Amino acid sequence: MPSIGASTEAVQHFLWAIIAFPLLGAVVNGLFGRRLGRANVTFIAISAMVGALIVSTVAFSYALYVNRPPLRWDGGTWFQVASGEAPPLISVGWGLVVDQLSAIMIMVVTGVGTLIHIYSASYMAHEDDAGYARFFTYLNLFVAAMLTLVLGDSLVVTFVGWEGVGLCSYLLIGFWFTDLQKAYAGRKAFVVNRIGDFGFLLGTFSLIALFGTASYAGMQHTALGLSTSGVVARGVFQGWTYQAALTFALLWLFLGACGKSAQLPLYVWLPDAMAGPTPVSALIHAATMVTAGVYLVARNAYLFTLAPAAMATVMLVGAATALFAALIAFAQNDIKKVLAYSTVSQLGFMFIGVGAGAWWAGVAHLVTHAFFKACLFLGAGSVMHGMGDETDIRKMGGLRRKMPVTYWTFLVASLAITGFVPLAGFWSKDAILGGALFSLNPATDHGGLTAGQLAYAVGSVAALCTAFYMTRLFVLTFWGKPRTAAAEHAHESSPAMTGPLVVLAAGAVAGIFVAWPFEFLGEELAEPMRRLFYEEPSLAFHDALGRLAANQRLAATLGAHAHAGPHPAWPFVVAWGLAALGTGLGVLLYLGAWRAVPGRLARAFPRTYQFTVDKFRVDELYGFFVTGFRLLSAGLWRHVDKGIIDRAVNGVGFLVAKLGKLGRTFQNGDVQRYGAVMALAAAVMLALVLGLGLGGR
Repeated sequence: MPSIGASTEAVQHFLWAIIAFPLLGAVVNGLFGRRLGRANVTFIAISAMVGALIVSTVAFSYALYVNRPPLRWDGGTWFQVASGEAPPLISVGWGLVVDQLSAIMIMVVTGVGTLIHIYSASYMAHEDDAGYARFFTYLNLFVAAMLTLVLGDSLVVTFVGWEGVGLCSYLLIGFWFTDLQKAYAGRKAFVVNRIGDFGFLLGTFSLIALFGTASYAGMQHTALGLSTSGVVARGVFQGWTYQAALTFALLWLFLGACGKSAQLPLYVWLPDAMAGPTPVSALIHAATMVTAGVYLVARNAYLFTLAPAAMATVMLVGAATALFAALIAFAQNDIKKVLAYSTVSQLGFMFIGVGAGAWWAGVAHLVTHAFFKACLFLGAGSVMHGMGDETDIRKMGGLRRKMPVTYWTFLVASLAITGFVPLAGFWSKDAILGGALFSLNPATDHGGLTAGQLAYAVGSVAALCTAFYMTRLFVLTFWGKPRTAAAEHAHESSPAMTGPLVVLAAGAVAGIFVAWPFEFLGEELAEPMRRLFYEEPSLAFHDALGRLAANQRLAATLGAHAHAGPHPAWPFVVAWGLAALGTGLGVLLYLGAWRAVPGRLARAFPRTYQFTVDKFRVDELYGFFVTGFRLLSAGLWRHVDKGIIDRAVNGVGFLVAKLGKLGRTFQNGDVQRYGAVMALAAAVMLALVLGLGLGGR
């Protein structure tokens, strides 16, 4: 029987296969898909995902326990850059790492991704052969890029995957590119994400300037030995304190996270991403791209812990986003738009968690959200499929009898996101809010209202809003009587679509074991989960704080910064009460005795209602600035580029052309003229020589 060390080495050797499987599927279907036929395209795409899932499961089983070192695969040096200072060389390699954090992520990406691929085989059946192959090519490529993002052992490798998912999101959101609105949505997602990517790059360059490496392990090793009050002695940050320089770098990195994870002010691309096929919405909004920003902050937790101001910013931006998006969801009538703003809001909760220092809670909510949100989006796709692509919930109703499987799975997922006890969403969301309430952040604790307390208050209101708008969505879609002919003749989807819904709904229930308060579990079951989330070494939470506390210079700075364990019981009761209140209001207003109230309120406050329907007109505000920049760029082009630069360049060309034309009079290929010119030149030279000679006498 092989030893653990030998087995670990064997697993490490094949880590690259996690990415290679979906990448190979994308290459084969991309090059030969049109000729392979639908059945083969489907088999290749799904088999690629199953292969990645199997290898991921093996790697996850090894990374589950912290007494085993992380699995690493070294693909060799990618490039090296001479820095001119010590260290003399910055080397970046193709490296992959599977620790507890990345192990969780690859299981979510490959697990939920496989179910979405299976669902897509039926959902996209109406596409022609070329479009069908192209769709699965993009889908496989998207998963390969996301796996590169979470497995990369440095910021640079992560950025490769970061840009890959950005490209694939553009291709998938604008999949039906002949529709100008859908093509615009893809372009909008691409452009808005470039703003965040600019922040990612500045943050990466700043961290390289500080630590001389982009490797997560290298930065962590250096960070654990530095004094945040010390002064940087070299580089562009010379004279800065380490804490100030770290805060600067991490705020730029967080801007990158805001782009991918759709936080204020860069959230506007995500609701428009609904233009893509519904499986794309599920893949982007549930398990992959939008969680990349949360992962980035969690991956660099050991740095954020040293920069309390950056952590407070993450927490407060997350809280503001959670409430802002939830309020917009109140008045949306497109089933996918409601879920889109719900995603933005839930991502805000995740950022509250990681910003408060409740790292395990933020990551746990990421996992539970992947299950119930994928179930909700695929359930919305099933509803649209049965309703002839209708998306307006006001035209639905009574679907619980027409689509029983979709109804029950949608119900489970809705209860999970609402915070129904004892489903997973309740425990992870409450852990986040409790973590914020009891977080002691030295950057914001001035004896009054702390950032954590503010985030708790705002997040609690957002949780109440979540229960309300999800109940509204569920009631209008499935309860009551059919309100249109399409609803009257709706039908259940095929088993290929309902099967993944059942599995995801089961995941939303089983996810309770991810987020359940561990002290209530038996020690035999609790210990692996506690190690997985609480003592995650890549998050550097307990271990890093313990070692940092030994450094007296850091102890004064960090204090008792992070939420290191279970909080008191009363926030659980408050969370349950908020979920019950929001759900009750939703039922009363859209199914019960108060059904006339929403219409009366809309008529009584038409401007407020329309303002909410118009999503607070943020897109129009951004459009104002875009129009201004377009006018400015048009003016610069007309007066500077065309009027000055082009004229200067064209003037030089005109002068050279005239000189060339003048020279052509003497270089026209006529041999007799050449002889005459030579004779004339010789005569002139002779006359000059004779003249000089006579003058000398």
